[in-house]
Amino acid sequence: MKFNSKYIIAFLLILSGYAANAQRYSLYYSRTLYDGIQNPHHRSLDDCRAFATNLFLPSFNLDLSVSGDANRFIKSFLASENLSLLNFQNGSKYTNRISNQFNYNIFLMKINMGKKKAAELSFYSQLKTQTSMSVNNGVFNFLTKGNNSFKGQTIEGFLDMGVSSNIYNETGFGYRRQIYDKLSGGFKLGYLIGLANVGVDINGSKFTTSPLGDTLDIYIKGTLRASLDPTNKDNLGVDSLLANAKSNKGYVFSGGLQYEVDPTFTMGLALLDIGKITWNDKSIQYKLDKSIRFTGIDIVDDSLAQDSIVNNLTSFAIDSSKGPYTSKLLSRFEVSGNMKLTNWLYATIIYSKPFAYDFFDLTVVTDIRLAKRLNFITSGTFNSDGNNAIGAQLLFRSKVFEMYVGSERILNSFQLYNQLIKDHTKKPTLGLGADINF
Repeated sequence: MKFNSKYIIAFLLILSGYAANAQRYSLYYSRTLYDGIQNPHHRSLDDCRAFATNLFLPSFNLDLSVSGDANRFIKSFLASENLSLLNFQNGSKYTNRISNQFNYNIFLMKINMGKKKAAELSFYSQLKTQTSMSVNNGVFNFLTKGNNSFKGQTIEGFLDMGVSSNIYNETGFGYRRQIYDKLSGGFKLGYLIGLANVGVDINGSKFTTSPLGDTLDIYIKGTLRASLDPTNKDNLGVDSLLANAKSNKGYVFSGGLQYEVDPTFTMGLALLDIGKITWNDKSIQYKLDKSIRFTGIDIVDDSLAQDSIVNNLTSFAIDSSKGPYTSKLLSRFEVSGNMKLTNWLYATIIYSKPFAYDFFDLTVVTDIRLAKRLNFITSGTFNSDGNNAIGAQLLFRSKVFEMYVGSERILNSFQLYNQLIKDHTKKPTLGLGADINF
């Protein structure tokens, strides 16, 4: 069988984008170690367990989502379809959102601090990436059609976008305990070491193509900031990144409460990832308020083409300044409820709302006990931006070991795989995790 490179790309995209979503919502109230670290108000340890840890065995979880017409662009690109046939509506209200949250779990531990108040002390260290991007359809129209189809037209907001990306290490501790008879609470405090940050805010842009299509006038207004100067290659080395990281510091807080309405129903309320990072004094900020006329590139000779590109870029002068600045994490607010329907069936509803955006997630999770130590978990997420998901996973737990395998985006994986692989070979992807309990 001859393998096409697009099949490999498709598989890797699905594997990285969907497989590890198993730890996003479906482990809520599962008493797994990961759930107890991510949601410090959730209980992890039973009275008989002294502590739980991953023993420095690294694991990860990734939440990648794309909403808007960008989905069609990505699928068509990977399927090697004719992108010029795509037609996206221009305008500021036609916005695409791309978000990515990645956790690489270096060390996780919870210690039972007392049976009387069900107290738990936790320690953790994670490498995290939080990235969000909003961009208008004009960018995709320009990439797929160029400017010739817009001769004699002016398109407003074609490059309007917002980008926020933080890469950092979070190390900290948490504490959970029973406050009153039916009320429990927990929190965690983390110390942040920033590795890299990029922020883009373009809130005024337009491009005008001449009637003959031989010139393109571009106007951009906004700001761009980065934790290091990308024009200086010395800043991109590992030694330079690590040296700068010592000056990128911040703090984060997560906390919540749980109330047991009755023995079969528990409610939760939480504020998660409330924090910020202050970046070093070598950070650079660009102020964009410029116009440029682009007349094309001389492609007769490679050297002339390079000179033409350089001349066009350097004519677009940008004001810049260096100095520290602060970036916020992607904080969110959550409300959840967990109900015991029978001895073998639990149901959970989670409402999650990021503070920085107007969309929200509403997730329903069912936890079915198939055997004494084996649970089957299903999850369905409604996203107000249209990024819905359906998934399932298995959770195995013994007295000293727990393991989960599955994905919260199995249906999405099938749809994307079916779109890209023409022989309709459907293979769901998997997310894995394991912890040791004593």
